[in-house]
Amino acid sequence: YMEAQFGFGRGIDDYRLVLPIRDSMNTVFDHIQSHEQTFSFLHTYTVHDYPRVESSPKLLDLLNLRDPGYQGHFPTKEDFHGQVSSMGDRLDPEPISQRDISYLRDIYDAAVGIADKSLGRFIGKLKETGTWDDVTLILTSDHGEGLGERLGGLQRWHHGGPPYQNQLHIPLLIRPSEEAKGLMEPGEIQQMVSLIDLVPTILDLADEPYARDQFHGLSLADLCLGQVNAFETRRLHFHSCADAEDRYLDHRLYGSAMTWRESGKIIYDPRTLALREYYELDKDPAEQVNRIKELPLDELKRMDETLAAYWAWVKEEFLDPAKVEIDDPTVLSRLAALGYLDI
Repeated sequence: YMEAQFGFGRGIDDYRLVLPIRDSMNTVFDHIQSHEQTFSFLHTYTVHDYPRVESSPKLLDLLNLRDPGYQGHFPTKEDFHGQVSSMGDRLDPEPISQRDISYLRDIYDAAVGIADKSLGRFIGKLKETGTWDDVTLILTSDHGEGLGERLGGLQRWHHGGPPYQNQLHIPLLIRPSEEAKGLMEPGEIQQMVSLIDLVPTILDLADEPYARDQFHGLSLADLCLGQVNAFETRRLHFHSCADAEDRYLDHRLYGSAMTWRESGKIIYDPRTLALREYYELDKDPAEQVNRIKELPLDELKRMDETLAAYWAWVKEEFLDPAKVEIDDPTVLSRLAALGYLDI
């Protein structure tokens, strides 16, 4: 999926596909050492494809020590990535015990451990060469993972499913360079933030000028400096998709979510804007109690109005063909042949 031919290399000066993770870390290290100022983005599949980790002989020995004699639902001597990928969300799954779930989570933890160890070696090399203080390091993820949690009446597996917290709540660690430390004091951010906030944050930490209205996200540097109002009054939106043939074309298939109040979250069907679930995450982080039927009618009406306004904005901002500038004659010809343009 990450090949440059699929568009991932667009706008990047040096795009490479390097495996395994240790070699990819070394590639980024060498790149940093050869450039006075640079931005490097490393996407690793070590945790994303965690079922493949089990095929490592050393890891298999560790798992056998953790759970001797395991002979449960998941294979113990083969790559079972396809099996987990196909499980999806189930109302009545084939028997999967708590021991099976613990075994699977051990494998996931092991994948995180492998990535962590590689990152540790990478940081160690930066310190050895005296470049650690010059580097701003950001660690995050593009999604979470379903590991057998029961949410919305179904047992959830894999990723790409409904926008529950097991998919949305991801790690975000920012370690600014020595020069940028004045913008971010050590601490933990309590407000809900989003990946859309990373670009303005990176630009601030790199001391690069930009227009504040250029991005839909907000700089976390502002939040760390006490400018919290914009973060506390905005609403964040999340979309997910079904693991189907058109999963990358239609984010509506598995529902959408929107933040509400200080710590609430609505899950709804964007095709009809029908409200399905409401959770108070501060009291119910595991999303076990759907309180949508407890909300008063006037609040439900405000939710409906807010969602309608949001999708009207999306349609005008992103889906209006008149706002899309295309100068590639081949693309224009193909769109015309499909009936989208009259040229």
